[in-house]
Parts: sequence; structure tokens; C-alpha cells
Amino acid sequence: GIALIIVYLLSERFSIDEYSLKNYNSICQREKLKDIQRKGFFSDKYLVKQWVAKNIPYIKLSKTYFISKDLNKLRSFLKQSKLKKFVLKSTQASGMTTVVNKRSNYSTNELVKIADEYLHTCKQCETQPHYNYNDPKIMIEEFLDENIKDYKFHLMDGKIKAIQVDSDRFNDHCRNFYDDNFNHLSIKKYISKCSSLDI
Repeated sequence: GIALIIVYLLSERFSIDEYSLKNYNSICQREKLKDIQRKGFFSDKYLVKQWVAKNIPYIKLSKTYFISKDLNKLRSFLKQSKLKKFVLKSTQASGMTTVVNKRSNYSTNELVKIADEYLHTCKQCETQPHYNYNDPKIMIEEFLDENIKDYKFHLMDGKIKAIQVDSDRFNDHCRNFYDDNFNHLSIKKYISKCSSLDI
């Protein structure tokens, strides 16, 4: 399976000459407070799924089985649901995802406790303030596979400047970058490069 995540839609205009891989982070830091409410919208996982479904209908998205911030509704859903595999996540920020690949391994109380922590945690709100501009909810999505790849498209002025591909996120996480023709780029961003260049 493939997870498509839209990372940034920057409204400012950049010339091609201004962009280089070396100053990418400084451009992001300079621009991160501009158009912050719009960035908040596009960082909400559920809202961006709705946007993609409406504006790019040929992209297949994972099914959403549940969306709410009401923990009582979540508890009721979990008790009634016959799903054996699913993904529980916060719609806000990153790193708040629980892959339930065997429902019997988790009690309803455990999952509600995890969801409660997600609703009251914003790991990146200080460094990525656009997360303060979305309303966190709990989402339960279709389980696609044990180890799907994440594709993130970094855009400036509507043009793809880099494609980030994350692999093996929950075990031996690695990351590679490519240009818009999927030629490998030599960028390292905090996480080890993947030895395989397969995309």
C-alpha cells in the first residue's frame, strides 16, 4: 500500500535559483509562520483526506471508520466493531499512531487510554506552530499493510522540489529523497538513508 501525505503548500513565490537542497530547511523555517491557518488545515490528517478525495479523486485513500474527539463514542465504537486490524491515530501532528494488527492484543480500555493521550499531546506544537491551528480528533483507519511506504511531496511555487520516501517506519526506519523524476538525491534528514533505492 501507499500512504500519500501532503506536507507543505507554500503560498509564497520562489525562483528556481533561490531553491537549493542546502538551504531548504532555512526556507522552511523562514516561511513557517506565513499563511499559518492554511498550513494548519493541511496538517489535519482527516481534513486533508477530504480535500484529496474532492480535488484528486483518482487517488485511492484508506477508509476512515471512525472520527471524533468524544472518547465515549470511541469506546462504544471499539466495543461494537468487528474490525480485527486497523490504525488508530491523532489527526494532529505526527508520531501519534498505533497500528492494531491484532485486535485481541489490545483491550478497549488500553485503546481509549492511548487515544486520550493523543488528544492531550502535541509533540511538535512549539517547533511547528501550524499544528495549533487544527482541532485534534481520533481517527480509525483501514489497515493497509504491515509496512507501507510514506510518500511526502515537498512543493514550492506549485512545483515538486523533493519527494521524501519513508520505509519500515515502525522497525528499522529509513528515508530517501528523490527529484520529481524519482532520481535519488543525496539528502540526509535526521534519519538513516535506506540501503535500497526501490520506490
